Amino acid sequence: MAAAKSTAQPKNTARLLLFFVFLTFGAIIGQTWWSVIEDRELTLNTERKNALTAVRLLEEHAAQTLRDADRNLDNVVNAIDIASGGREINEAFLHEIINTGKKDNRYLNALQFTTPKGESLVSSLEYPAHQVDLPDRPYIPYLLSHRTVKNTVVGHAFMRYYDRKLVVPLARNIINKEGKFVGIISIDISVTYFSDVYARIASGGKALVALFSDEGFVIVRSPFDERFLSMDISKSPAMANWSKKPEEGTFEDSHFLGDKASTPRLYSYRKIPSFGVTAVFARDIDAIL
Repeated sequence: MAAAKSTAQPKNTARLLLFFVFLTFGAIIGQTWWSVIEDRELTLNTERKNALTAVRLLEEHAAQTLRDADRNLDNVVNAIDIASGGREINEAFLHEIINTGKKDNRYLNALQFTTPKGESLVSSLEYPAHQVDLPDRPYIPYLLSHRTVKNTVVGHAFMRYYDRKLVVPLARNIINKEGKFVGIISIDISVTYFSDVYARIASGGKALVALFSDEGFVIVRSPFDERFLSMDISKSPAMANWSKKPEEGTFEDSHFLGDKASTPRLYSYRKIPSFGVTAVFARDIDAIL
């Protein structure tokens, strides 16, 4: 009996010791797991702060560029309104207005006027007007069918066939003092004015940088790839209820603005409500961690 008790005691001690070993091992694993999770969140939170700073710079640059172009449209519309005085708005009249107006060649390439019939009268002083570029400008049919819309519309970026330049058009309806729809005035902004700045910001952190319309199409994307020019993102899960999202924020996604291959990224965005566009800065989560 005594011998049996003496044999069981070391076994119980061994079991107890083994239990404490496993308990300690489990605690170490649990603590390590918690530290990894905590470290991941701290790293991502730091990235969110840095990314929001970057995307605010992108938004500020894009907003200023669009406002400058919009002011040019203002000048032309006001000049047309003042100078027309009941005159017929024809090509000669528009050339006169453009010639006397201020020119800003820093990034503005062309000015275009479209009549209520959809005829392009003047494209720029350097290039004649052409009907064949209208299919590249879907905002024209939209504004022609929504003649009471007064806000400026940002169109799809496209490559102009006559000089092979990538441009982003801004357009608005012209309504005279009598409330009559006169036509559409539009101006082209060179994509390089966006892409040069965006490429510099993207290259610093191997990031994906973009400007897209809240309607769901890409305006500018860096790194540049022609496949993404005017890419339709309206069906992307990230775009669901986009109008209800706050002015700025972050989210994670594996496909948004990217290739078909799954690449988890942290996206930071900031909206430009007055033009219905959004600036985005994104980095691969693996690279961040």
